[in-house]
Amino acid sequence: MIAQLTKNERQLALIILLALSLCGLAMAVAGHGDPLGVHGAIVLLAGIAGTFGVISGYYAPEPGEDRLDQYFDDPSRMGMVP
Repeated sequence: MIAQLTKNERQLALIILLALSLCGLAMAVAGHGDPLGVHGAIVLLAGIAGTFGVISGYYAPEPGEDRLDQYFDDPSRMGMVP
């Protein structure tokens, strides 16, 4: 899925995931010993996992120009249970 993104899109994904991780960290710190802290930790872990996912495919070759000719349904496929 990461291989279908351009380099700029991969960089933007890393920036968004970094912001998500920082929000999760802020939630975890603000809600220390509270359910908010648990949810902040979950958000933080999701942001870190996503960051490693993007980094693992960061240096994959960029897709060709014909990638926009097809419907990009990989995110939908990831969310569906067969």
